[in-house]
Amino acid sequence: MEPLKLDAILMFLGTGVIFLICRYCKTHFASKNPTGMLYRLLTWIPIALLLALIFMHMKEGEILIPGAQGIGFMALAICLFSPLSLLNQNQPKNEDL
Repeated sequence: MEPLKLDAILMFLGTGVIFLICRYCKTHFASKNPTGMLYRLLTWIPIALLLALIFMHMKEGEILIPGAQGIGFMALAICLFSPLSLLNQNQPKNEDL
């Protein structure tokens, strides 16, 4: 088994960041119309990127190991960068004082 190359790891990390950006846009801009085209587009962009990266790094018919490693790196990026956006939402407001 070979680990993914650095460029592949960075592409999967970038896909995780794009997932977070699309999720943010869905909750703030497209949440009023969940059946609209923008909401659907923001749902399918990260899925399409992930599938494209998995199939791009498929070697000799082997899809499980590169795919699992890639999904793992994407999940790692989501876990690392997601709390940074949550910190701003959990700050106490001055009105409570």
